[in-house]
Amino acid sequence: MSIADFPIALQPLFEPHRYKIAYGGRGGSKSWSIASYLALEAAKKPTRVLCCREFQASIRESVHRLLSDRIRSLGLAEKFDILDTAIRSKTGSGSEFIFEGLRHNAGKIRSLEAIDKVWVEEAANVSKTSWEILIPTIRKDGSEIIISFNPELETDETYQRFIARPPRDAVLMNSEDAAQLRLIQGDPIALTNDIGRFEGRVFLAPIARGNLQIHWPEGNVIIRRNVLDKKGGVPDYNARVTIERIARP
Repeated sequence: MSIADFPIALQPLFEPHRYKIAYGGRGGSKSWSIASYLALEAAKKPTRVLCCREFQASIRESVHRLLSDRIRSLGLAEKFDILDTAIRSKTGSGSEFIFEGLRHNAGKIRSLEAIDKVWVEEAANVSKTSWEILIPTIRKDGSEIIISFNPELETDETYQRFIARPPRDAVLMNSEDAAQLRLIQGDPIALTNDIGRFEGRVFLAPIARGNLQIHWPEGNVIIRRNVLDKKGGVPDYNARVTIERIARP
C-alpha cells in the first residue's frame, strides 16, 4: 500500500505535523486511513502509539479491532503480536499500541512516557479536562496527536478548540486548498507580498476556495495603506499573497 492509495485529504498523514485533524462525514475513510497509516509506521520503525477516546469501558470500545484488521489486510501480521488488550511488534523493535480511556484514567495517562503518536478517536466527546491532561503528556520530540471525529455540537470542546476558535495568528483556509498545498490544521506558514510578511498557522474553515482570511489588525502588515473605496471611503482590506511553508518554531 502506498501514499497514493489514501484519500488526497488524508495523504498529509505521512508528513510531520504536531496535530493531524480529520473531521466531518460519516464514512469510514478517516478511521481506515489513520489505522493503515499507524500500522505502516509501526512496522517500519519503533513507534509507541496511544489509542484513546473519552470513554472506554472495555477493549471492544477501542480501535483495537480496526487496527488488527488493517494489520492483517496490509500483510503485516507476521510483524506483530495481536494480544487481547494490546498490539506489540514481534521483532522487539519497540513498536506498541496502547488502548486507554481518558475520562477515568488521568493518573495513568500522565504517567505514559515516550509516546510517538496519539490517535484520539471519536474526539467530539473529549472534555476540556481530558485535553488539558493529554496534550502536555505528549511531549516527545516529533510526537503527533491525530484527532478524528464527526462534529456534533458547535459547543463541544474539541470543535471549539481545534476548529471554531481561530487564534490571532490563524490563516483561515479552505480544506481543499490546504490539501492541494499539502497543508493541515496548525501548520506554520507565511503570507508574503511586496508590502510585507505575515506569519501564522493554517486554520481550516468553510470559506470559498482561493481565499484566505486573517485577523485585523494583525494582517495590516500585508495591506496597502491609504487605498479607500471611492464611494464609501472604506479601506481596501484585500491583498494578493504568496503562501510559503515555514519551519516549526
